[in-house]
Amino acid sequence: MIVDDRAARKLLAVITRQAYGGTLRSKPRGVATMPEVHEACGLDPDELYPLLKKLVDARLVSVSGEYPFEELTLIGVPAEHRLSINGAELVIWEWPGDDPPVFFCHGTGLHSRCWDQVIVPLAGRRCYALDLRGHGRSSRTPPFFWRTFGQDAAAVAQALSLRGALGVGHSMGGNSVTQAAALHPEAFSALLLIDPVIRPESAYVGPFKGAAFVARRRNQWSSPEEMFASFQDRAPFATWDRQVLRDYCEYGLLPSANGYELACPPAIEAQIYENGALPESNIYPEIAAVRVPVHIVRARPVTGPSDVMRGSPTAPDLASHFASGTDLQLLDHSHFIPMEAPALTAKLINDLIPG
Repeated sequence: MIVDDRAARKLLAVITRQAYGGTLRSKPRGVATMPEVHEACGLDPDELYPLLKKLVDARLVSVSGEYPFEELTLIGVPAEHRLSINGAELVIWEWPGDDPPVFFCHGTGLHSRCWDQVIVPLAGRRCYALDLRGHGRSSRTPPFFWRTFGQDAAAVAQALSLRGALGVGHSMGGNSVTQAAALHPEAFSALLLIDPVIRPESAYVGPFKGAAFVARRRNQWSSPEEMFASFQDRAPFATWDRQVLRDYCEYGLLPSANGYELACPPAIEAQIYENGALPESNIYPEIAAVRVPVHIVRARPVTGPSDVMRGSPTAPDLASHFASGTDLQLLDHSHFIPMEAPALTAKLINDLIPG
């Protein structure tokens, strides 16, 4: 249930920011304390508590503890939705807020909750983050062709009745949201493509062979904490924001008979990489059909064979192939821009939202 009161929605935005990014004291994620909320919102208690009651009545927030040190726990924020799309069960997470909405698509081997730390500064804006098939909480239903991911993203946008959304995609997600904008144009008013895997048109000649090592990735883990400890000092994860890496580990594992396993198994991830350079993965016809403004952000270039997964895979002239395209290169960042700089990514998004 979403409250109609704009002031109550603003308070929910403050609670969400503090629940996922507050620094007053150590506490579980999804929980904010009344002192930090009171300080952040600037409302008098006589103004704050009636608005809080509306959020409680709407079952968006629960309150525990005694005045003035109550703890506020978010309920169903973000909300998990399951959709039957093109033969697969896809999960999409929704953060409540004002329109126009923002629609997020993640990269290969990642998942929707890698966007959490980008979405926290956007609190108060309706946001949707999709788990593509074979990733996160979505089903591992083949096929894993790049056009399938684009068709899925378009079908989800249609199922959500999106109109005038800002489409945001990183890596493969940039490819997918581009296809979605071509297939379902009324859903989007603009696109932000963050180092999208859209290579020069001449590159689509056969299976991509540069990621065979992906199939050999470790799949089994005892816990998200073990995964975090193993990754935190290793490339490419060493440069990631620490909370983004924790989100990647927490939501990137599923329970298995031996503990936990990757939500996107190495065999599926490797197959996706291989399929990325097939001739049928060439989406330049779809690019020509996209009429909304498209803003491309590229990472530093690849510096050598060992850097192929960290340098930019984006065609340098990609912006020129869109009817209305802009290009920005961030030479201080690797391919994993949203993971390294979530606050900067949120600013790039905010700059594109009208008003």
